[in-house]
Formats: sequence, structure tokens, C-alpha cells
Amino acid sequence: MPLPGTDARHTTIKANDHGTFKIPDVRPGWYILRTSFRGFADTEAGQLRAGRPGTPFEVTAAPGSLFFQMRMRRMAAISGSVADENNAGIPDWPVYIYTARKPVRRVAQGTTDDRGYFRIGLLDPGTYLVRSGGGLLEDGTSLLPVEAAAPVRVHVGETQQDVSIRVVKGRLVQLNGIFTANVAAKLTLV
Repeated sequence: MPLPGTDARHTTIKANDHGTFKIPDVRPGWYILRTSFRGFADTEAGQLRAGRPGTPFEVTAAPGSLFFQMRMRRMAAISGSVADENNAGIPDWPVYIYTARKPVRRVAQGTTDDRGYFRIGLLDPGTYLVRSGGGLLEDGTSLLPVEAAAPVRVHVGETQQDVSIRVVKGRLVQLNGIFTANVAAKLTLV
């Protein structure tokens, strides 16, 4: 990416299977080099820590080439389990990840495996609330949505493990109502 004042276009290329790349015919000026790949945090050349800006570099008219080695780090993840009152894992149960800051919004979701374990990745660094969904067990027992005991903080390149959610029996309530205005409206329950 050329910095302001550099007469060049933004260029995007793909690295080969070994991660090497070559950008031919780069005009003189100042640039930032950024990599991106699904499942990994965006990385800039000269970056000291994930999420920090990289270091601009100058390309001169003198012949030669520059070499960059950039190490990408995986995005953050949260893993744990959803269990019933007997501490038995609940298979195929929904798990939701919400932002801890207001306004709270759902940013990811997943499902437990056959043992009641889950792993949800592709998370940006930050603090999250982890919550199970509600629903019915095979025997018809109704379970309420339950939030993990504490907010979970994650960093780039790490998986926060052992987030445990113990669901409780209960019944969900149904809310009914009517809008008095004859318009399309959005209802939000907070």
C-alpha cells in the first residue's frame, strides 16, 4: 500500500504455496506491506505486536530488491464445555459468543461436539461473554440459556480453554404483544 505522496497504486497479489511472493516494477516511494489470510490476524511488515501498525519502508530508484519475512498469528479462539447438572456433556448444543461491551452483540456461534465440547475461533482480540443456548433435551427436559461465570479475554494467537457452562432446567417464557401503530416496526428485547 503506497503512503500519501507516493505516486503508485494499491497492489494485491497472492503468495505461492510456500508463502513466497514477488512484486515486480514497484515505483519509488514509501509503502506499507500487509498480509491477510483467513483464520489469521492481518500482519504488517515491521509490526512489533499484533494489532499495532507496521513500519513504513522506502523503495528507491536504485537497482536491487527488498526482502521481508512476516510471521502471521492465528486469530483468537474460545473452547470449553456445556454440561448438565450431572456434569455430563451435552452434544449438539448451541454456544454463542457476545461482545462484553455495550451494546452487547453476538459475534460468533458454534455447536458442541458429541462429548459436549466446543471451540469457536476467528475472534478478534478482546473480552467476550460466552453463553449456551436454551432448548429441549431428547427426553423433553427444558434447559435455559446460561452464561459462563466470567467474561473471557482473548489475545491473537491463543485459545482460551476450559470455559465451562453448566445449564439448568427451567422453562422459557413466551412474550406476546401488539403494536398499536400501523407501521412496520423493529422490536428489540434487552
